Amino acid sequence: MFHNLKSTTIRLSKSLNFAVLVAVTLIISSCVIVPRSPEGPRPLTEREVLYEKGNALLMAHEYAKAEVLFLSLTGQHMQKPDAPYDMSLWNLSTIYDKNGFAERSILILLPLLDSEYVSQFKIKAALMKNYFLLGNSTEALKYKKMLDAENPKMTVAANALYYDLVETLDLNYDHLLLEELQYVGEIQKYLIFVMEQNESKKNEKVTELLTSIYDAAYAMLAKDSVNPEFKKKIAISLLNNLRRFELLKLNDLNINQKTVSKFTLYADKKQKQITDWLHQ
Repeated sequence: MFHNLKSTTIRLSKSLNFAVLVAVTLIISSCVIVPRSPEGPRPLTEREVLYEKGNALLMAHEYAKAEVLFLSLTGQHMQKPDAPYDMSLWNLSTIYDKNGFAERSILILLPLLDSEYVSQFKIKAALMKNYFLLGNSTEALKYKKMLDAENPKMTVAANALYYDLVETLDLNYDHLLLEELQYVGEIQKYLIFVMEQNESKKNEKVTELLTSIYDAAYAMLAKDSVNPEFKKKIAISLLNNLRRFELLKLNDLNINQKTVSKFTLYADKKQKQITDWLHQ
C-alpha cells in the first residue's frame, strides 16, 4: 500500500532536515562538545571524536553505521553520563524513530529525562510522538501536559524551540501517518508560538516547516498506492489540524502578522482543497 512512500518523503524533506541538522550539530559541537577557554578550544577527547563521526554518519542518513558508533559510546559504564553519552542516546532514539521502532525509541528516551545535555522539551516532545505512534494516546498526552506545565514559551528561547521542534518532526509519512498527524496537531501550538514571534529569526522557517508537513501529508491523497479509506482518514485529520490553527493563534497586534497571515491564507486554501477532495 505504501510502495515507495518513504523514498518520496525523504526527497520532500531532505534539504530542510539536512540544513537544520547541520545547524544543530554546529551549535552542539561549539557549545557542548568543545567548550572554549581563554586559550581557545581544547582538543576533542576520544569519545567526542567518536561522537562526531557518528553524527556525520547520521547526517548522511547512514543509520546502521551511526547506530554502531552511538551504541559503543553508550555501552560503556559511567558513574555520571557525559555529553557524548546522552547525546548518543538522543541520536539512537531518532534512528529508531526513523526505522519504525517507536517502543525502542521510548526506552532510549526515558533515561534522558534528567539529562543535563539534551533539551528536556525535545525529550518530552519525542516521548509524546512515540507514544502516539504506539497508539497510546493516554501516555502521549501525559507528556504533553508536562510540556504545557513547564511553559516552554517562557523558559525556552524561540530559536532554540524551533530547532527542538524540527528534530521531532522528521516524519516518515507511512502507515502511521495518522498517528504522526496526531502528534503534529498537539505540538503545533509551539510551532505557532515561534511563528508569532517578531524577534525570532525562525518565524519564517517554522512557517515553511509546518507548510511542508501538511503539503507532504496532502500529497498522499494523490497516490494510487494508498488505500482510499486511509486517504479519507488522512484528509479528515489534516482538516482537524488546520482548523485548530485558528483556535491556537493569537489575535494580537503585537505578534508577527506577516508569518501568521501567510499561514492563515495557506490553511484556508488547503482546507478548501481537502474539502473539495472529500466531496469529489
